[in-house]
Amino acid sequence: MELRVKATDSTLTHYLLTGRMDHAGVNRIRDEFLKTIESTNGSVLLDLAKVTFIVSTGIGMLLDAARALARKGIKLAVSNAQPMVEQSIKLAKVDTVLPLTSNNDEARNLLGVSTL
Repeated sequence: MELRVKATDSTLTHYLLTGRMDHAGVNRIRDEFLKTIESTNGSVLLDLAKVTFIVSTGIGMLLDAARALARKGIKLAVSNAQPMVEQSIKLAKVDTVLPLTSNNDEARNLLGVSTL
């Protein structure tokens, strides 16, 4: 599991997650991920295009990030989830808290921000 900032400006930070969001992967990045997300001041786009697998621990980490941002009044959108990852999020019935979009432009539109 790896987290990197793909792009940022004053209104949006675009994060790219890469790898398997299994127990080992989540345990490896959880603290850094939450600390990084919580320090964000603008809207957040979480790009899951390179996440190949997700378990409940990974969904929990994403929910923790969404809650932390919501407490600050910051919007979050999830983009580019592979079909199995998207299905797992929908089956967990958390896609209302983790709004899923099919691409980055749709996510920016949902967040009300322009292209970086």
